[in-house]
This record gives sequence, C-alpha cells and structure tokens, in this order.
Amino acid sequence: MAAKVARSLAAVSRATAVLRLSASEDLVCKNIMCAKLGEACVCRLVRVLQRAPDLKELYLDNNNLESLPELSDLIPRLEVLDLRGNRLKEVPATLEALDALRVVRLEGNPCATEEPRDQEKP
Repeated sequence: MAAKVARSLAAVSRATAVLRLSASEDLVCKNIMCAKLGEACVCRLVRVLQRAPDLKELYLDNNNLESLPELSDLIPRLEVLDLRGNRLKEVPATLEALDALRVVRLEGNPCATEEPRDQEKP
C-alpha cells in the first residue's frame, strides 16, 4: 500500500490544477506516532498540497476529516473546495483567507446547514 501512496503523491506537481482526493487512501495516516493512525490525517494532506501550490480545485469529500491545515499558505489560488461528507464541526477559519475561493461544499458535515447547496463567496 505504501508504494501506491508514493506513486500517487509523486503524480501531484506544481502544474496540478485539479486534485481529486475523494475517499482517498492517500490521506490515511501510516505514522505510528500520530493519533490519527489508520484515519485520514491533516499531515498527509499537507504533504500533498505542498506539491501543488497553484491548485484551483480540491475535492476532499468523504475522507472523515475533522480539521484542515492553513490552506492560504499552501494553496492560495484555490477556487473550488469540496468538503462534503467529512467530520468538520465548524466552518474552518482558514477559508476566509482564500481570496480566490468562490465555491465551498460542506453538506454532510456537522457544521453544514440542513439544506445541501454550494456555499458561494460574494
């Protein structure tokens, strides 16, 4: 399984504009020192995003994520963020610093409104 993750992570580069990590095994932590061992982990996500600073669309749906890293430092040009079906209890404050962000999908998270819809920034 480690080779699959390495190959997948190696495919992500500075030129990557769209990254689909829906229900991704790539985000499952393998670090025995991490409290998230065997679960989706922010530290794994950071490693992926460091390779794609020009990312425009990020799909993280159905990964059971409970938090997000500081995205504005990693992917400041992000326009679309799909976080459906995770475990986010509140809308991440890190989203406010993303000036280009225009669509955020949050349904299926504890922080989401009952009616599914795209959350668009003005």
